[in-house]
Amino acid sequence: MKLALSGVPAEQTERVVARILKSGRIFVYGAGRSGFVARSFTMRLKNLGLPIVRMSIDPTTPPGPDDCAVIISGTGETPSSVDYANLAHSGGAPVFAVTGRVGSALTRTGAETLLLASPASAPDPLIAPLGTVFEEAALVYLDSLVAVLMERLGQTEDDLRRRHGVTR
Repeated sequence: MKLALSGVPAEQTERVVARILKSGRIFVYGAGRSGFVARSFTMRLKNLGLPIVRMSIDPTTPPGPDDCAVIISGTGETPSSVDYANLAHSGGAPVFAVTGRVGSALTRTGAETLLLASPASAPDPLIAPLGTVFEEAALVYLDSLVAVLMERLGQTEDDLRRRHGVTR
């Protein structure tokens, strides 16, 4: 986990944060278990009051130059992730690819790669099978972005809590 999280330089994280803060809309996508990570990230961005769009089959206006996209894919080869990155890139939106693989189809879309280097399988698959190390590293990294965004926006956990959905 520590190795995976050390792969993104502080300057790159700063670029992501700056772009998120100036974006008209923040598009987020991930498939499978990376989709759960994407959903968690979009929930936190929404708690911050930011304009988010979860990319899916639901119709929406495509991303444009005033927007940005964050695409999460451990392998960087998931066809839908590559398609959504291409869609955002073709509309002029900067794309940030959170992935575990350099040189993947996702990184070749013109996206800026946020590399969370992790093994395709953990040394002990009974502890962390398949892409678990990447997925957990992505969740931690994206939650750390939320903490930085909270600070930049001058928000507290109470502010986020007020926007948090409540069900009874």
